Amino acid sequence: MVMKTVSPSVCRHAWRRTAGRALCTLLACATCLPGAAQERFELLPFGDMDHWINRRIPESGIIGGNVRSVYAVGPRQTVEGAVPYTPEGGSPWATSNVMAKVVGIIKTNTSVFPERRDTGFCARLDTHLETIRVLGLVDMTVLAAGSLFLGEVHEPIKNTKTPNAKLAVGIPFTQRPKALRFDYKIRLSDRPQRLRATGFSRITDVPGRDYPTCVLLLQKRWEDAEGNIYAKRIGTFVHYYHQSTDWQTKATYPIHYGDITRE
Repeated sequence: MVMKTVSPSVCRHAWRRTAGRALCTLLACATCLPGAAQERFELLPFGDMDHWINRRIPESGIIGGNVRSVYAVGPRQTVEGAVPYTPEGGSPWATSNVMAKVVGIIKTNTSVFPERRDTGFCARLDTHLETIRVLGLVDMTVLAAGSLFLGEVHEPIKNTKTPNAKLAVGIPFTQRPKALRFDYKIRLSDRPQRLRATGFSRITDVPGRDYPTCVLLLQKRWEDAEGNIYAKRIGTFVHYYHQSTDWQTKATYPIHYGDITRE
């Protein structure tokens, strides 16, 4: 899937061996004026997907020593070397592009790319298999799904266990948006089943096709005196994409509040 953004929102796009771009925007609020209601759109920082950081990371010599481009959404620059990444220049975006260091071996994965669309760029999200083999040290193949989200990843990645523990998902947000809007394009895999490839067991088929998903969650989070963290759901939007499409512009999805058990 590809995407470009246009307002405070959480945008997530996935292309199964796809290409594309989307524009992610939040319809932040409706301001009531005499005789009319005005809708206001807000763009998340770098939400137009036109600005990218190119991290040029040399992988370990034992696996070839190639310099790989590992992209991040942020102020345009090139960063040389195996430097753990934290969001820069006020960018709230993170991706599944990471640098891993397993048993001392530096390996990268890139499944989110900047791709041209019109006069700018979009985010292309691919799903692929990433393999690392060093005789006597490591031999693993991992399914790497392209994802784009708000938050950050704790680098370097040292294993494929407990993946959620390696993410800090979400950013502080105080508004009450009524909708999420973005452009998207999708090319689904022709494969009738999903793959399970964690790197620690053989690759197996999983029933059901793999579909791109867009998720937005607004939560109230707090911590008690003992350090326990709690979260209460405030707003929700979830959508699965079940077919390939050409570019869809200004796709708009309402965010649900309150009791949504019938949604």
